[in-house]
Amino acid sequence: GIGAGIYYQPIQVPELEERIKKFGASINFHGQLSFDFIHKVDKYYVIECNPRATSGAHLLNQKLANAFFEQNTFIQDDGIAKTIKLPLALIKPKYLLDKLFYQAKDAIYDPKDIKPFLLQGFSIVEFFFLALRKGITFQQATTYFIEWNGQLD
Repeated sequence: GIGAGIYYQPIQVPELEERIKKFGASINFHGQLSFDFIHKVDKYYVIECNPRATSGAHLLNQKLANAFFEQNTFIQDDGIAKTIKLPLALIKPKYLLDKLFYQAKDAIYDPKDIKPFLLQGFSIVEFFFLALRKGITFQQATTYFIEWNGQLD
């Protein structure tokens, strides 16, 4: 649907890794590059490349921090599905009956630092009020301030 993703199923595509490394080398890039792809009928399309960590950075956890101290690091996820469980349970409670929900690791919860998990409730409340104010769905509210709809308002 329309809105921010809250369930992430990692895939490994060696061809994309090679393309990304080749691109970085061809422009003699030093620093972070973040790519987003869309997969359509056995083909991958680059939809975005950013010279910084992007919103998926929370899925990399300590790997991202380690990249600042290691040269020529290519970071990939750990292969474990992740989700943002609290919003998913609130928006689509039917997923509480899906085994994938329980197999996925919560992308926000960390037993060493539970504050982000506990404080996400404030964000959820803000999204609900924004959705009510603007007459949009909760899911659309999650990207309301970060997407451009072609309008200057």
